[in-house]
Amino acid sequence: MLDRRDPPSIGGVVQYFEGDRSGLPAAVQLPMWITQDGPGNEWAGQHAGFLGSRHDPLIMDFKGAQPGSLPRDYVLGKESAGARFEHRVELLQSLQRPASRGATPAEQQLNFFQQQALGVLRAPPEWRAFCIDNEPPAMRDRYGDHHFGRSCLVARRLVEAGVRLVTVAWPITTTTPHFDTHANHFPDMKDKLLPPWTREFPRCSKTCTTAACSTKPWWCAPVSSR
Repeated sequence: MLDRRDPPSIGGVVQYFEGDRSGLPAAVQLPMWITQDGPGNEWAGQHAGFLGSRHDPLIMDFKGAQPGSLPRDYVLGKESAGARFEHRVELLQSLQRPASRGATPAEQQLNFFQQQALGVLRAPPEWRAFCIDNEPPAMRDRYGDHHFGRSCLVARRLVEAGVRLVTVAWPITTTTPHFDTHANHFPDMKDKLLPPWTREFPRCSKTCTTAACSTKPWWCAPVSSR
C-alpha cells in the first residue's frame, strides 16, 4: 500500500526535478491507480513517497470512463466560466488572506494544491493534450477504442506537449487481469491479456507451414506442422 515513508516513484523523482512544464505536470499516470482491491489499497511505488505530496505525479484516474477527454472535475461549467469564475477566485483569496499570515505547513500545502486546481480550471490550451477528439478516426483506430489503446494515444499527445514521463497502467478489471499470470498462463495470454488490436490484423491468404514463407506479413506466425 502507498505510504509517505516509501521511496519515490520514477514519476515522483521526475516531478521533483522538473516541476510543471508548459502548464502541464512533468509526470502523468493514466488511466487509473494500480490496485486490485479498490480505493485505499493502491499499490506502493506510484507517488513521490518521502519527497512529499506536492511532487506526486498527476494520477489521471478515469474511474472506469474511457480516456481521451478531460474528466468533469477538470472543466468549468458554462455557468461558472469567464468573469464569474475570476470574481469567485478573488472572493476566495480575500477571505483567505487574513489567515495566510503565519500559515501552518498544512495550510501552505492546501494553498499550493488550491493554486494548482485553479490553474487547471482556467483551462490552458495545453490541457487539450488529454483530448483525442481532434485526432483522425484512422489514428484512433490504430491505437484501439479501449482503455489501454486510448491511454497510449493520450500518452503520445502528452509527450508531444512537453510532459517528460507518462506511465500507462494496464487497466485491471475482472475481465482484464494484470500480466502477473501465476497460473493458466497460455489461455489468459490468448483470451484476456493479448492486446485486442493484435488479434484484428488481417489473416495471411494462405496457411504457412514453415518459417520460410517470404510473402507473409510480419504478424502471420508459421503454423506448426505437427
